[in-house]
Amino acid sequence: MLLRFSLRANSTLSIVLFALSGCAASHATNEAALISSVEDLHWLAGHWVQQSADGSTTNEELWLAPAGGMMLGVNRTLEDGRAVFFEFLMIRELNGSIAYLAMPGGQSPPTVFPMTRGSDWSIVFENPGHDFPQRIHYQRESDSLTAVLSGGNEGEIRTETWRWRRAD
Repeated sequence: MLLRFSLRANSTLSIVLFALSGCAASHATNEAALISSVEDLHWLAGHWVQQSADGSTTNEELWLAPAGGMMLGVNRTLEDGRAVFFEFLMIRELNGSIAYLAMPGGQSPPTVFPMTRGSDWSIVFENPGHDFPQRIHYQRESDSLTAVLSGGNEGEIRTETWRWRRAD
């Protein structure tokens, strides 16, 4: 009877472990499959604004809705009403996957950050060969959008976090 219980327990344990491993594999596959085209990033579209507590600095990021396999964006920082930074942005399908192209100050050619992860309201792009940032992570929650830029070189890690509210 002890042997029968032991076999039954091992069978049950094996079934549970098999089911759990299938769920984990399914979850990982589903997360990657959630972002299969630029159109899946519709949640990023809109006009997003962040303002300093004293009102002297405003940062805006504007993303057009996905169309034609791409999204176009622009980022601008104003200090005391003067533009001190701008960046042209694009998310598009490139070489069979999704990539983020950044053109700070209008630079050409753009720096390319391939997508490494994505889900319903979150996406990560990475370019380990770039100085800063090496990782760009967008996260949407209700009417707010957060971007965390991280990376660095020569052992120095840097992080910038942007938290915008929907302006439109």
